[in-house]
Parts: sequence; structure tokens; C-alpha cells
Amino acid sequence: MFVSFIPKRYSSLKLILYGLILMGSATMFLGIFRALPLMIIISFFIGFGNALTNIPLSIFLQQTVPNDKLDIVSSFIYTMASLGAPVSLSLGRFLSDKIAPQILITATGFLVLFLVILVLSSSKLRRVKKSF
Repeated sequence: MFVSFIPKRYSSLKLILYGLILMGSATMFLGIFRALPLMIIISFFIGFGNALTNIPLSIFLQQTVPNDKLDIVSSFIYTMASLGAPVSLSLGRFLSDKIAPQILITATGFLVLFLVILVLSSSKLRRVKKSF
């Protein structure tokens, strides 16, 4: 597996949060730097963060959801993600008319980082860690 080289001492939840931190930071830098080689490198980090987030989440779902219900749960998750795409594209188009795209991309990175830090500081996370 892609993330199998990462030591087992990292829990799935930590990998997901580290992936989100990496994606948020890289997205923030994507809005700051405009040189094409830097944008390619930053895009690599966004993809790596995506892998760090999605692979442990998929493994968690496969381990916790019964096999006979896994297709229903996966279909629901992917349907919700597909329904969110047009909404986010419409919102992004509306906001890009009002705000410069570089500022919008940087603000999106800051928002992701803020939400991850908020989740990390949450006292409810300690209860979730035990089940994850």
C-alpha cells in the first residue's frame, strides 16, 4: 500500500489530520507562489496529503462497517461528495468574481488549517481517538 512505509506508531486519525494539515498548508502556498515549478511541487504535496487522508479513512471504513453494508456506506459517501462538487464550484465561481483567486486559494488553505487545529484542540477528539 502507498502509505505502508509510514511507521505503525501513527494512528489512522493522526495520519488523516497530518494529511489535512499538509493539504491546507500546501493550498495556502499554492495561492502565494505563482512560479510553475513551485506550483507543480506544491501540487505533489497536495496529492500526498490527499493520500494520507483518504487511505486511512478507507481502511477505517472497511474495518468497522460490516461487509454487507460496506457498499451502501461507500455509495452514500461518494454520492455526498459528488453532490458537494457542484455546490463548491458554484460558490467558488461566485467568490472568484468578488475576490482575487490567489487570495481565495490562500484563504481556503488557512480555513482548512484552522479547522484541523480546532479539531485537534477539541476535548471530544480524545474519545474519538480510542475508537479510531
